[in-house]
Amino acid sequence: MFSVNYMLTYIAETMISSGLVALSFTVLVYYNMFGMRLFFKRPITRNVIAGSILGGVGIVLIFLNEILHFDPSSKTILGLCVGFLATLSASVGNMVAQKSYQLRIPVLVTNTFGMLYGSLFTLVVALLHGDSLALPMTVKFWSALIYLALFGSVIAFGAYLSLAGKIGAEKAAYTSVISPVIALVLSSFFENFQWTPYILGGVVLCLLGNILTLTRRAG
Repeated sequence: MFSVNYMLTYIAETMISSGLVALSFTVLVYYNMFGMRLFFKRPITRNVIAGSILGGVGIVLIFLNEILHFDPSSKTILGLCVGFLATLSASVGNMVAQKSYQLRIPVLVTNTFGMLYGSLFTLVVALLHGDSLALPMTVKFWSALIYLALFGSVIAFGAYLSLAGKIGAEKAAYTSVISPVIALVLSSFFENFQWTPYILGGVVLCLLGNILTLTRRAG
């Protein structure tokens, strides 16, 4: 979750558009759903299934333009496969984190060792690949790095894994469906993003799916 997931995601980004990468990551909901059933015997509720279907349709509508202009070349297919593998590695990390939560291991401890091991493994891969470890000495780079390290990693993963432990990884994974929606809202403010009826409909379905997924069943 802290290493292979990111490395594969960055590789996928070099092959396909960011939209398709985001689309591939939304399958985390389904990976976690079946993972929780397989490893923790957690029943797949109707609410989760229905909410996931709504969210899936919503994501398809949001990225409908990219799907319609999909280039079935070998590189594109490979990029999607790499994206799905990246999401699978994240889901495996979710399952390990879920087990750690059940063992009452503090999330801070889980994250600390997970990020340590992930960083060391990524460093080894980078050295074997011959990548440069030189860091740009610019304010823009370091401010972005500090933001991602603090808010995008330590705080974000701490909140996510705490949530996953309390409500289940299959429900917490719905953040992968909501994330593109949040990105669209921010893009409309900062990048003059133009909304279309399809995208608006997709956002509505994603929100309805989120509500349905998190709603407790009566009785």
